[in-house]
Amino acid sequence: MTVTDIVILICIVIGAGAGFTKGLIGQVAAILGLVLGFIIARHLYQYVAEEYVYPVTNSPTTAQIIAFIGIWILIPIAFSLVGSLLTKVIDAASLGCFNRILGAVLGAIMYIVIIGTLIHALDYFDTGNRLLNKNKKEASTFYYPLKDFVGTVFPIIKTVFKEKVIFEQQQDNEDSTRRA
Repeated sequence: MTVTDIVILICIVIGAGAGFTKGLIGQVAAILGLVLGFIIARHLYQYVAEEYVYPVTNSPTTAQIIAFIGIWILIPIAFSLVGSLLTKVIDAASLGCFNRILGAVLGAIMYIVIIGTLIHALDYFDTGNRLLNKNKKEASTFYYPLKDFVGTVFPIIKTVFKEKVIFEQQQDNEDSTRRA
């Protein structure tokens, strides 16, 4: 086992520990909060900027940026509060251990995806193998399997989002055709 493997394992254990302390409900709430916060912010930032922020700043660009960031912060906070309440309910129902174990599993998976993404970025930007030489990468037990795992997961996610974007574009085209 190389130093690279030890660093990877430490990161995964940290992720599992964070997941264990938050529990499955807390982890899912945090992930949903970030993702849905971004989606909701993307759709509502102009309205919020025009109605609530623009009168204060008198700059449309600044108002839109503040509105987007504000929405993206408030939605995850709301999801975290709901997650905390649900976690307390689950703890009261004596399912806390189950919640924490599944949270640890989800936390480890999240960190595996993050580490795999960082490995992809490292390979993309460090083509000369200056930051981490090729021999260390090849000697590592986890380096290439994590890279391959993320390489498998992201195309699936990309395909799902691409289908959603194509569907939204078709709806927008139909709407503009109806208006014309």
